Amino acid sequence: MKTKRRKFSSAFKAEVAIEALKERESLAELSTRFNLHPNMITTWKRDFIERSSAIFETDRPVSNFDDERERLFAKIGRLEMELDWLKKMGLMAIFPKRNLSKLGLAKYIRPYLLRGLLIDRPNQVWAIDITYIPVAKGFLYLTAAMDVYSRYVVAWDLHNSLDATHVLNVLKKAVSTHGHPEIINSDQGSQSIIFIERFWRTIKYDYVYLHPMNDGRAMYTGLRWYIDHYNHRAHQGIGRISPIELYKKSA
Repeated sequence: MKTKRRKFSSAFKAEVAIEALKERESLAELSTRFNLHPNMITTWKRDFIERSSAIFETDRPVSNFDDERERLFAKIGRLEMELDWLKKMGLMAIFPKRNLSKLGLAKYIRPYLLRGLLIDRPNQVWAIDITYIPVAKGFLYLTAAMDVYSRYVVAWDLHNSLDATHVLNVLKKAVSTHGHPEIINSDQGSQSIIFIERFWRTIKYDYVYLHPMNDGRAMYTGLRWYIDHYNHRAHQGIGRISPIELYKKSA
């Protein structure tokens, strides 16, 4: 006996896509909540992003969308233009997977600008990377940008999927708040930055593993508190002062 194929309305697909775009629940959580396969959620999310710009190309009034959806449409409508900025910066998303020590495709490898470089001031070098964050049902992905000189986390965000636009948005947030760095270094296997790797270990062993969360909302709130704590506490490696103090003192 054949299983009857489920049919979904456009409104339902939009609702699921928007919830996925909020990046506060893992794909496993969304899958359980909406009784959908994770691949279907990912597809609808991608389709939503790719087609959202069309809403700005007509004079037709938008109906049946609340204020939050309109804000999301506006935000997503800018992403295609912003992707060019990511490419010009020579950056790519770092997908946590096996064999991270292997070099990426040759066309994506950029010259390693830090070899032999004396890093002696803020905004000279930023490092950016992505890591897994476990929650009760699945994983979320933490993206962070760090000022290498001061160890100050200049921007971060938490997402339920791996996407280059997430790296872009974190960088844009950092630049809009702190200005443009001279060099942005992303993890390309052998070119990894030890300071941000230490930060991953610190945040996981000092907070994430000790405070397991049931969902992405709770994890986001907890990470926001911990990263603020990390930026304001004294660090032995930078003269027993806080990253934010060193960053602002020398900026």
